[in-house]
Amino acid sequence: MLENEIQKSLGSTNFYIDKIKNEKLGEEVVLIALLDLKLDSLIKSINTIKDKNTRPKKVFFTDKFFHNENQKLDRVKSKKYALNLNKSFSLAKK
Repeated sequence: MLENEIQKSLGSTNFYIDKIKNEKLGEEVVLIALLDLKLDSLIKSINTIKDKNTRPKKVFFTDKFFHNENQKLDRVKSKKYALNLNKSFSLAKK
């Protein structure tokens, strides 16, 4: 799993992988990360993924994650919040 590969390299669980809509591709893989993670460390960790097609294309930074009543990460609510903050960095090569 992508998250496990990045977690091993990064040494942190303050992120998760998700998808967003993309006009050309249909969907694209993105990484949602807490602000305490350094962008250069994230890029190094993402670049350890051998299959370039599965690597996240953007990183969205957020100041918090939301959890449901069972204390599980609420990925939908957290992603929506992160996208609205609009603190992103594109990893796609041009």
